[in-house]
Amino acid sequence: MKRLLGFAGQAGGISLAPLLVSIASVLTVPVIIATRGGDFWVSVAVGQAIGEIARSICTWGYYSRIAPVSALSIPDRLDHYFESIVTRLLIVMVVVPVMIVVMLQMSFSDPAVALFMVLSGCFYGLSANWYFIAGNEPRWLIALDALPRALTLGLAAVSLLVVTGPAGTWVFGGIVLLGNVVSVVGPYILLRIRRTRMRMARAPITLAGIRRVIVEGFPSLVISVALTLRLSLPVTITPIVAPAAGASVALADKLLRWINTAATPLMQVMQARVPQGKDPLDVKIRRALGYAWILGGMLGVGTALVVPVLGSFMSLGVVDVGFLASIPIGISLCMIFVSAVIGLAALTLLGKSKNVALVSFVALGVLAATIVPLVSLWGAAGAFWALALAEVSAVVFQHLTLWRELRDFPARSVSVPGEAVSPEGL
Repeated sequence: MKRLLGFAGQAGGISLAPLLVSIASVLTVPVIIATRGGDFWVSVAVGQAIGEIARSICTWGYYSRIAPVSALSIPDRLDHYFESIVTRLLIVMVVVPVMIVVMLQMSFSDPAVALFMVLSGCFYGLSANWYFIAGNEPRWLIALDALPRALTLGLAAVSLLVVTGPAGTWVFGGIVLLGNVVSVVGPYILLRIRRTRMRMARAPITLAGIRRVIVEGFPSLVISVALTLRLSLPVTITPIVAPAAGASVALADKLLRWINTAATPLMQVMQARVPQGKDPLDVKIRRALGYAWILGGMLGVGTALVVPVLGSFMSLGVVDVGFLASIPIGISLCMIFVSAVIGLAALTLLGKSKNVALVSFVALGVLAATIVPLVSLWGAAGAFWALALAEVSAVVFQHLTLWRELRDFPARSVSVPGEAVSPEGL
């Protein structure tokens, strides 16, 4: 019971951060549709989907490495952050011009707002979100990461009511971009102050260090980008194959992303707690897997029931997202939750990161092969049934790999260095 209460407290505090951003996002959608119409909304949604791909590249897999980072001591975690920020900044400098070129090749009803969404994703790739989650610091995660983005989203929505025409697009996009920049700069300043107070020597930034960060993060990057591509394909492919379903899939996509974002800290807390505690690693992995299926199942059922209601509310009854779409969305979120625990905690700790990356691309291949025929058959709902098939295939392959690894796993304890980790574990 003590272990369960500790997990619930940690997860609850950290989950509040994305919940704030998700609530702000939900409240902006009716304003966007009412003031600018469905086409503007599709530009925002597709821009954000592409921005998510850019963010996953610029983050360089750090959101997928919560478990190993949580095992570091506080000084080592700080060094890890500052070493990463230089490398990720260089990556942003490469990704931004590439994304601008990509956006210029695409057709949007409002290209400017789509570009602002992509740039916002690029800069948020420098976030310290993963640092605060790994260190169990929900207060700073909320104050410096979630609040700036939530408040600026609300301010951006208000700006649409005040500023009209092309100027309104620039003001809206600029405010959203500003929120993401502030959520990166604030944590950087805090961690600089923290390092100074601890009288830590500044580790020199070298080409060898940058190369090491790039090499170490590459398997996690592949996993993260593959998942982001899978989540982004429905909203980018459907308007091309079935233009009439564009608004419906854009709204359903946002609901999927918001619910996934709200659940992500819970996944990350589970990842962070797997290596902690004195039980043998195989025992902790099996326990975490049981929790993952229970919580993932609850998430999936809840999503399938609530998505049609939320879709009608957010679109003011204009866009319909029925159960034919909400059921595969629920299945997908359940599978993503379970996969995050199996792949990014269990298999990563067992030294199987390359296998996780391979499975991610197998799932991407399943999605790519099924999305066009299913969209042609069922419209927006078909895109999410294709996604559900892809996520189920990923979990099946991961389970097979994990079963082989645990079958003859020797019982052994894992000692976890660090000052800021719970001795309870999962």
